[in-house]
Amino acid sequence: PFLFTGGGLLPKNIFNIKDLKLFHIHPGYLPQIRGADGFFWSILIRKKIGLSCFVMNAGLDTGDLLKTMEMPIPKLKLNTIHKKNTKNAYRLIYSFLDPFLRGYLLKKILQKNTNLNKITVKKQDFRIGKSYTFMSDKLIKTVLNIVTK
Repeated sequence: PFLFTGGGLLPKNIFNIKDLKLFHIHPGYLPQIRGADGFFWSILIRKKIGLSCFVMNAGLDTGDLLKTMEMPIPKLKLNTIHKKNTKNAYRLIYSFLDPFLRGYLLKKILQKNTNLNKITVKKQDFRIGKSYTFMSDKLIKTVLNIVTK
């Protein structure tokens, strides 16, 4: 198995490679929060941070689930950067907090599973949740106000 750490969709022919298994850790609680800006949408909609690890397929965040978890919203000390420059605060979260949280979930998975080829997966229920796009600056400001209070 390989861990895919990028974002977006891979070319569909990648999934035709025999015995290739790609895991992805998504910063949203699947299947409820699929798509872009999962960290921010999870906070806005579910009032928690969501994390999900799944086996990738050709769809957007639609693969079989290995593990999902939610945790309380942290109180970040961004001083007042989020009030002065929303984009920089957004970049700080996705450059530092997001990779830390993804690593945390990966560590939890590896502590309980020594052979990822034999890990149990669960199909997603697509009747619940939806796919989200990148958040507007106005909504990002709303979420930044939540995590910095």
